[in-house]
Amino acid sequence: MYVIHLNDGTKYVGSSTTNIRERTNKSMRSKHAVRKAGYTADDVANVTYFTLSRGTSKTAIRRMEQTMMEGVKAKGGTLLNRRDPEIEVPIGQYLQ
Repeated sequence: MYVIHLNDGTKYVGSSTTNIRERTNKSMRSKHAVRKAGYTADDVANVTYFTLSRGTSKTAIRRMEQTMMEGVKAKGGTLLNRRDPEIEVPIGQYLQ
C-alpha cells in the first residue's frame, strides 16, 4: 500500500506488487491518474508506504485502499484516484 503525496497536497492511494520506486515511476506514465492530471516527478513531495503480509486477499487490499482514501477525504484532502470507491463491501460482510 502506498500514498503519493504531491506538492499541492493532492494524494494518490494505491497498492502494488512491485517495489515502490518502480511503481512511483510508473505513475508518471501517460495513462496513470497522476500523469493524466498533469503532474510530473517534480511534483512528488513524498511517497509513504507499508508492506502487507503475503497472502493478503485482493478484497482485503482493495478495502484497505478504500479506507485510506476515505481518511484523506475526511480530512478535506484531494484525491487523484479515478476509481473511488475502490470496492464496495457492505458493512458486516466478511472479507476473504
